[in-house]
Formats: sequence, C-alpha cells, structure tokens
Amino acid sequence: MFHWLTVPLRLLLYHPLARLWPGFDRDRYIRNLVRESNSWFAGRFRRVPYGERLLFLPYCLRPRHCPAIIIPDRGLDCGTECPDCRLGEVKREAETLGYRAVYVVVSGRLHQDSGVLRSRDFIMEKIRQHSPAAILVAVCSMDLGRKYLSLANLSPRGLFPGERKRRSLVPQGVLLLAPNCRGSQVDWDELFMLIRSR
Repeated sequence: MFHWLTVPLRLLLYHPLARLWPGFDRDRYIRNLVRESNSWFAGRFRRVPYGERLLFLPYCLRPRHCPAIIIPDRGLDCGTECPDCRLGEVKREAETLGYRAVYVVVSGRLHQDSGVLRSRDFIMEKIRQHSPAAILVAVCSMDLGRKYLSLANLSPRGLFPGERKRRSLVPQGVLLLAPNCRGSQVDWDELFMLIRSR
C-alpha cells in the first residue's frame, strides 16, 4: 500500500524529469503512475454504478479493415457486429452492463477534415455532456503524458476535468501495450475486468 501523495508527487516530477533527463523512460514512469492511481481509486470506482460511468476507447484498437464510420459527435460508430473485433466486443459489453455512454475516440488531428474534435476536446465535451461520476479510459502512455497529466485537476477524491467547481470524477485507466497508438494492442482481460468491476 502506498500513500496518496505518491500520485501527485509523480505527476509533479514527470515533466521536469522528461525535459532534463535524456535517458528518462517516460513509458515506464507513466505505467507506474497509472498503476498507483488505479490502486488508490479502485475502491471508489467499484462503488460507482455502471449507469454513472463513461468509457473511452481509442480507435487505434480497431481491426485493420474496420468498416465503421466516423461520426463527429459520436466518434467511431460501430454500426455492425464485426467478427473478431475485440473493440466492438468491449463496447457492447459496457453498453450491456448499462454504462452511461461508451465512445471510441477518433484522432481529431488526423481527421479534422471530418469535423472531429481533437481527442482531448472530444473527451472533455462528453464529460460535460454526461456528467458521470467515474470514467474509464484506455490510452497510450504517450498521449496520457502529453495531453492529460495535470496536477491542477487532481485531488484525493478524483479528477476535476476542466472546471474546478464541478464534482470530481473517479478515474481508472488501462494503458496500451505500446507507448504510442500505432499498431498497438491492449490487455483485453484487464480492460474487461475493469469494465465489469463492482
């Protein structure tokens, strides 16, 4: 067991270490941070009913020849059940359990011609729209380190995305197996376990 201060201390040190130490292993550092954070918030996350949770999945986990279409305000729209699509299977599992919403987040940088928001803006918009009590996110360590790590939005009760006045969200995260999204996979068993956790 660790003390709560381990999480904000790691967050505080992340950016200076990444800038000043050429051999700094960002991926390993973030994996340790996510493990500690998940451990700290696990009990609270389990107590949040499925209907008050949001799930965000990265579209880079889709199969190579995925026929799904991009809808700007919904992300990747899995309209059909594709055989051997683990991403669609995870999405359907969370929806069947009663999650408030499940989104497959598309890269707005790569698909800006489709009117898609940047992934961070998309996620913040959906949090504002649904006002969940908890979020579960699958993400690569590179994106997590670059876009989301902020000490200002963290407290022992959870995250305060965007505005400090809003209630805190209980977070859980699953990192992709590679540090970036390209050709990556995830530990599907870990993801299913967290989705089902009660």
